[in-house]
Amino acid sequence: MSWTVLLATYGAFLSSLLGAIQVFDFLKKQKKILVKEIISSDDVGNFTYIFLFSNVSSSSFWILDCIANAKSVNEAGLEELDWGIAPNKKAGIHSDGSDRLNLPFELRSGETVILGLTSSEIIDGYIKSRSNFTRKNKLYETSRMEIELEHSLSKKFFTHNFMLKGDEIEKAKAIVRHIRFAP
Repeated sequence: MSWTVLLATYGAFLSSLLGAIQVFDFLKKQKKILVKEIISSDDVGNFTYIFLFSNVSSSSFWILDCIANAKSVNEAGLEELDWGIAPNKKAGIHSDGSDRLNLPFELRSGETVILGLTSSEIIDGYIKSRSNFTRKNKLYETSRMEIELEHSLSKKFFTHNFMLKGDEIEKAKAIVRHIRFAP
């Protein structure tokens, strides 16, 4: 075997090793968000929807906005976002005693922020949304919602879909009907 072949083989090996190191560094620096959903209820059927957002990447990122949107179905049968409310901060790093998530919010590597909604907050959000505007097209409410997170990792929103386990929408619709037809 000649020296040139041996040297070329050694160079190819080093090049491949360097490429593998670059890929490993790229994957290590990938920014990832994990979400865990926890739903609990009390004895009278009030639910609490808890979302744990964890930064499992090697660097921090900023939460720029966060909203829980209700999903409705239009007359064509397509799902669209209807109304939304801001979830409350239940616990997490940087606790300042406030129940609101002060935005922008930095979530460092390995940290978790816990956001949540209660049945009463969802009902209040529905009632406020119905008193502030009239719809141009007919939408049919569903028990589907999504929590949407705008962050500094990507131009795309991070979304997590969830189902309401209680009858929050029906309760809110009854209250709205009562308010509209009250003498």
